[in-house]
Amino acid sequence: MSVVAIISSKMSSTELLGKSLINLSGEPLLARVLERVQRARSVDQVVVAASTSPADDAIVAYCQSRQWNVFRGAEHDLLERFYRAAHKYRAEVIVRVAPDCPFVDPALVDEAANWVGDGHYDFASNAAMPRTFPQGLEVEAFSFKSFARLRHESELPAWREHVTTGYYRQAEKYRLRRIVHEENLSHMRWTVESLEDLEFAQTVYDYFGHDGFSWTAMLQAIAKRPHWSHINRPARQHAG
Repeated sequence: MSVVAIISSKMSSTELLGKSLINLSGEPLLARVLERVQRARSVDQVVVAASTSPADDAIVAYCQSRQWNVFRGAEHDLLERFYRAAHKYRAEVIVRVAPDCPFVDPALVDEAANWVGDGHYDFASNAAMPRTFPQGLEVEAFSFKSFARLRHESELPAWREHVTTGYYRQAEKYRLRRIVHEENLSHMRWTVESLEDLEFAQTVYDYFGHDGFSWTAMLQAIAKRPHWSHINRPARQHAG
């Protein structure tokens, strides 16, 4: 069973311009995300899916310099970009991880991928239905077979822009697995969409001194240092 993780990436961002390559404790944000996904035992390949926009040339050049798999596709039809990337790399199971999630956990990637890889589910996610994990730990896994079907059924531009909307909106058509945490931690913000978020992420990475820490170790560190959560409070308030 070929499992391919796809990370969409772009330089144009209304929240934090050029954030994919912005420095996070000595490495670009994109590198932090990709390197954590690579640690997942279930993942065979990781692909960065950039758009054909000239603005994303820098992302492609960086990926090529690191000898990472990189694919270019439609700028706004992200669903089509994902589908074509998955087809090119012969994915049987696709794992979707956002490019602004430098704390994505390999264990969560494995859990989602394994639920789908076992053949019992078309789609597995901790991202919604509703979310119980901190924002920034979202992982979605889905079979290529079901995604090919979704591709034909998703005609609305909003559905194609957000890739997996059809799974949530047409849940009765697919076998869905919801991954939940017993304690609702959805109020915690671990994504990077603002300068405050970046400062928070920098604080965490500087504390650990490496990128191999688990999300549970991070949770324990924050519990002992509650002032960390104040760093990106303005971003949380804006998002709310």
